[in-house]
Amino acid sequence: MAFRPSRPGSPGYGRAAAVSDASGRYALRVRPGTYRPRLADLPATLGLYREAVVEVRQGARIRLDLPVAATAQVPVWIFYDENQNGRPDPGERGIPYAGVRVEGPGGVRTVQADAEGRVLVDGLLPGTTAFSPDREALPPRFRPTAEPRVLVLEAGRYDEPVTLGAAPPPKKVTTTFRPGKLAVFALLPRPTAVPGCELEVRAMLTGRASAVWVELPGGKRAELEATGPNRYRGWIRLPRPLKPGPLELRVVAERGEERAESLALATVVPGPLYRLEPRRVQAGRFAVRIELAFRAGELYLELPNGETLELESTDGRRWRGALAAPAPGPLRVRPVADGEALEPTTIEVLGKEEER
Repeated sequence: MAFRPSRPGSPGYGRAAAVSDASGRYALRVRPGTYRPRLADLPATLGLYREAVVEVRQGARIRLDLPVAATAQVPVWIFYDENQNGRPDPGERGIPYAGVRVEGPGGVRTVQADAEGRVLVDGLLPGTTAFSPDREALPPRFRPTAEPRVLVLEAGRYDEPVTLGAAPPPKKVTTTFRPGKLAVFALLPRPTAVPGCELEVRAMLTGRASAVWVELPGGKRAELEATGPNRYRGWIRLPRPLKPGPLELRVVAERGEERAESLALATVVPGPLYRLEPRRVQAGRFAVRIELAFRAGELYLELPNGETLELESTDGRRWRGALAAPAPGPLRVRPVADGEALEPTTIEVLGKEEER
């Protein structure tokens, strides 16, 4: 267990730690001051039942009992709620590295989700617990799209994830269309993007245009193609690196000397450019699947032995292949798309006795 000061600058500022004996008893010496005890190295199924604040005075001897209780472990998925209906729908994705606020008998804390918006919250004491997106740990402009999820927890591990939605508020745009005058309205079906991904851009026009394009960061531009009367669409690849936060994309329509513009607002969040499955396999030969955040003409995996594995795709985004992992242990692989090396990842290869 450890004693930490409840506030910096207190007379006992510092830290003292001790290891309990076989009976669970401990003893330690600390300076005078105000402390908040913490228990370390507890099993994931146990947690401190209630927090305590201890005032230590010069020469005092204090007995402090720290009760522990069986805890719950709850999976949480925080997702980008595109239609803001408060529930996950097909095609909606997780928000990378978002914060989840947990409020229950053990107090209030924030945990960070992984690159897919998922996190296993452990050490939860039984009782009424509320889960919600942490507004301070969401991408810029994002806000919760539903009330906090409240559960009455019992000890043990829960299988069904708690789903939490968040999204930026709809952008209010007022456009006045005049007959014969060239005007453009820009739309991003999915306004959340990671650096290096492809982003779909749509545009609706009044009047005919000779060219419609998107101005990209760095001064480049990408042409949009007509998909119907006065409707245009295109996919643009965002550059890497790109600072997280709001990103304005300017859509331009041109007809002779006449020009019309519209802004589309995207939110850039950190995250991976691909999703690989499965992440845990049994030793032997298995199928591997990769979904890219952009389209590629070629994709292969760099393997630890210096060999490569070419994958196949019909749409440039979803790729498949067969990989052999004869021995248990971590298998480090790196996808390379059209010559661009992406971040490596690890597949956990299990032996037969480890498979569950």
